[in-house]
Amino acid sequence: MIFWRLPGVQDIGERYPSWLEANRSTLDPADVQRYEEQQQYIAQICTLYETDPQNFPKLMDLLHEMQQRGQPPQEIVDELAPGMSFGPDGLPSFDAGGPPGPPGECCLQ
Repeated sequence: MIFWRLPGVQDIGERYPSWLEANRSTLDPADVQRYEEQQQYIAQICTLYETDPQNFPKLMDLLHEMQQRGQPPQEIVDELAPGMSFGPDGLPSFDAGGPPGPPGECCLQ
Protein backbone atom coordinates (compact mmCIF):
# COMPACT_ATOMS: atom_id res chain seq x y z
CA MET A 1 0.00 0.00 0.00
CA ILE A 2 1.36 3.39 -0.96
CA PHE A 3 0.45 5.13 2.29
CA TRP A 4 2.46 2.93 4.60
CA ARG A 5 3.58 6.17 6.30
CA LEU A 6 0.12 7.61 6.95
CA PRO A 7 0.54 7.25 10.73
CA GLY A 8 3.60 9.51 10.31
CA VAL A 9 1.46 12.06 8.50
CA GLN A 10 -1.11 11.87 11.29
CA ASP A 11 1.61 12.28 13.92
CA ILE A 12 2.95 15.36 12.17
CA GLY A 13 -0.55 16.81 11.86
CA GLU A 14 -1.23 16.28 15.56
CA ARG A 15 1.87 18.28 16.49
CA TYR A 16 1.19 21.32 14.29
CA PRO A 17 -1.38 23.13 16.49
CA SER A 18 0.74 23.19 19.65
CA TRP A 19 3.95 23.86 17.70
CA LEU A 20 2.36 26.79 15.86
CA GLU A 21 0.95 28.21 19.07
CA ALA A 22 4.34 28.01 20.79
CA ASN A 23 6.32 29.43 17.85
CA ARG A 24 3.97 31.79 16.02
CA SER A 25 5.44 34.95 17.57
CA THR A 26 8.97 34.11 16.43
CA LEU A 27 8.08 33.08 12.88
CA ASP A 28 7.97 35.17 9.76
CA PRO A 29 4.31 35.71 8.73
CA ALA A 30 4.99 33.91 5.42
CA ASP A 31 6.23 30.85 7.33
CA VAL A 32 3.17 30.92 9.58
CA GLN A 33 0.94 30.90 6.50
CA ARG A 34 2.96 28.09 4.90
CA TYR A 35 2.80 25.94 8.04
CA GLU A 36 -0.94 26.58 8.42
CA GLU A 37 -1.45 25.50 4.81
CA GLN A 38 0.59 22.35 5.44
CA GLN A 39 -1.56 21.62 8.46
CA GLN A 40 -4.73 22.02 6.37
CA TYR A 41 -3.42 19.64 3.70
CA ILE A 42 -2.47 17.07 6.32
CA ALA A 43 -6.00 17.23 7.73
CA GLN A 44 -7.46 16.76 4.25
CA ILE A 45 -5.12 13.83 3.54
CA CYS A 46 -6.07 12.10 6.79
CA THR A 47 -9.79 12.67 6.25
CA LEU A 48 -9.65 11.40 2.67
CA TYR A 49 -7.61 8.38 3.70
CA GLU A 50 -10.18 7.51 6.37
CA THR A 51 -13.20 8.02 4.09
CA ASP A 52 -11.91 6.98 0.64
CA PRO A 53 -8.52 5.25 0.96
CA GLN A 54 -8.64 3.95 -2.61
CA ASN A 55 -8.75 7.45 -4.08
CA PHE A 56 -5.04 7.45 -4.88
CA PRO A 57 -5.19 10.25 -7.46
CA LYS A 58 -6.72 12.68 -4.95
CA LEU A 59 -4.41 11.53 -2.15
CA MET A 60 -1.40 12.06 -4.41
CA ASP A 61 -2.67 15.50 -5.43
CA LEU A 62 -3.04 16.51 -1.79
CA LEU A 63 0.40 15.15 -0.91
CA HIS A 64 1.90 17.05 -3.83
CA GLU A 65 0.17 20.27 -2.78
CA MET A 66 1.38 19.82 0.77
CA GLN A 67 4.94 19.22 -0.45
CA GLN A 68 4.75 22.43 -2.49
CA ARG A 69 4.56 24.27 0.86
CA GLY A 70 7.99 22.98 1.89
CA GLN A 71 9.06 20.71 4.68
CA PRO A 72 7.39 20.50 8.08
CA PRO A 73 9.09 22.38 10.92
CA GLN A 74 12.38 20.66 11.75
CA GLU A 75 11.43 20.48 15.45
CA ILE A 76 8.40 18.34 14.59
CA VAL A 77 10.47 16.12 12.32
CA ASP A 78 13.11 15.75 15.06
CA GLU A 79 10.44 14.60 17.54
CA LEU A 80 9.24 11.89 15.21
CA ALA A 81 12.45 10.92 13.42
CA PRO A 82 15.55 12.17 15.21
CA GLY A 83 18.41 12.80 12.81
CA MET A 84 16.27 12.93 9.68
CA SER A 85 16.73 15.87 7.39
CA PHE A 86 15.54 16.69 3.90
CA GLY A 87 17.64 17.18 0.80
CA PRO A 88 17.19 19.87 -1.84
CA ASP A 89 14.81 17.55 -3.69
CA GLY A 90 12.48 17.49 -0.68
CA LEU A 91 13.14 13.82 0.00
CA PRO A 92 14.46 12.53 3.30
CA SER A 93 18.22 12.27 3.53
CA PHE A 94 20.03 10.16 6.07
CA ASP A 95 23.38 10.83 7.71
CA ALA A 96 24.66 7.37 6.82
CA GLY A 97 23.72 7.81 3.17
CA GLY A 98 20.80 5.42 3.18
CA PRO A 99 17.65 4.47 5.02
CA PRO A 100 17.89 3.30 8.62
CA GLY A 101 18.31 -0.37 9.32
CA PRO A 102 20.81 -3.06 8.44
CA PRO A 103 22.39 -2.72 4.97
CA GLY A 104 20.61 -4.70 2.32
CA GLU A 105 17.34 -4.96 4.21
CA CYS A 106 14.26 -3.30 2.86
CA CYS A 107 12.77 -0.83 5.32
CA LEU A 108 9.32 -0.92 3.64
CA GLN A 109 8.38 -4.45 4.61
